[in-house]
Order: sequence, then structure tokens, then C-alpha cells
Amino acid sequence: MHEAPARPGRGPVGLTAQDISAGWRIASGTVYWLANTHRWRRHKNGRRVFYHRDDVLATMRARAAGALDGAPTGHTA
Repeated sequence: MHEAPARPGRGPVGLTAQDISAGWRIASGTVYWLANTHRWRRHKNGRRVFYHRDDVLATMRARAAGALDGAPTGHTA
């Protein structure tokens, strides 16, 4: 299972869709789908959206374990 480490200087800010897409090698469209489906907590800083790291990790752990029903396969942005 691949977990994106917290980046230096980011602190509790969160993860962007780009961080998640690159860290888990999934399409950005899948990131937005997962965020919506699993109701990740999020906040904005200007135009950037940051997802709560704990929510992202919980979903990605469940995906890796095969526990999520309906997760898109081969979904592209």
C-alpha cells in the first residue's frame, strides 16, 4: 500500500487533488469522485482545495484492501 507522506512545510493544511493523483497514481477525476463519494473534509485556500489527510488515507487504505464497492476502475480524468 502506498501512503503519501506529509510534505515538509505543509503541516495540517491537507492534500491537493494533484498530491493524491501523483501519490497513488490515479486519475484526477478519480480523486474528485472519491472525495465526493466518501465525503472527504476539505477547505479552500484561494482557488486551491485541500482534502483532509486522514480522510484520504482511510479511503486509500480501504481501496487497497478491496473494501470499497463501486470504486471506478480505469476511470480517467
